Amino acid sequence: MVIGDSLYCAWNTNTVKIDTEVVCLQSMAVQILIADDDAPIRRLLRRVIEDHAEWKVCGEAENGREVLAKVTNLSPDVIVMDLAMPQMNGLQAAREICKVAPHLPMLLLTVQQVSRELADEARSAGFQGAVSKSTGSEVVKGIESLLRKEYFFNSAFTAQSSCGD
Repeated sequence: MVIGDSLYCAWNTNTVKIDTEVVCLQSMAVQILIADDDAPIRRLLRRVIEDHAEWKVCGEAENGREVLAKVTNLSPDVIVMDLAMPQMNGLQAAREICKVAPHLPMLLLTVQQVSRELADEARSAGFQGAVSKSTGSEVVKGIESLLRKEYFFNSAFTAQSSCGD
């Protein structure tokens, strides 16, 4: 589209005006991979995540082996992964994911409270955050922190990840 001496690009994009040239920046949703062996939890996570206008669930996995395969196929921006899954638990899967995607942010989900010991284990496996499944708002806050390249553990815990760092 031409307006005055400038060109604009407009169709589901962010528009940037550069004199008489057009630069179109397509709005890309943040792609999030969910891994949990409980289907109702995955559905709930999908609703919580997709309530955020700029986030999209790009895939779901029921176990650690499946999430590992989907990381390479889907190239997610963030993984939200359960601790207790069959075939390969979340900690084991995170260690393997770090080998193929060392900078991919991962948020650990657990039914238990996130203790100092669990936070330490999660960090050493490559997670950048950990939350209890009890509140959806914590999942959202955790993802937001990871997208800002921040850790999301209790502030009393050290914030150091060993996955490629």
